[in-house]
Amino acid sequence: MQAKLVPWSSVVGSSITLHQKKDGPVVAQLMLMNVKVDSSATLKDQHEAISKRIIKALAVLNVVERFVDEQDIHCAETIYQCDGVIENAYTFIEDVCKIAGYKEVEDEDVDAG
Repeated sequence: MQAKLVPWSSVVGSSITLHQKKDGPVVAQLMLMNVKVDSSATLKDQHEAISKRIIKALAVLNVVERFVDEQDIHCAETIYQCDGVIENAYTFIEDVCKIAGYKEVEDEDVDAG
């Protein structure tokens, strides 16, 4: 399986195409929306930036899936009716932020916690 990064719009994002064989027909295409990449960066640097975002996204998805499984969430009502879900949400949010990152503090006088 071969993967290629294909910039298709500097405004929208990029896509990754999957090919069974090198230069063979496309068998799947993953659209990457809202990925901020420097259009003047090399294709390799753009690929690395997008790859890092994909890895983060997959790690966040793993955290979400683990939380849903551990809290035995089968529907929205579980979230609202089980106090334990909300109590454990604080740790869940922290776990997500550790992966996704925290918002940068613009004012140096503000304590980041």
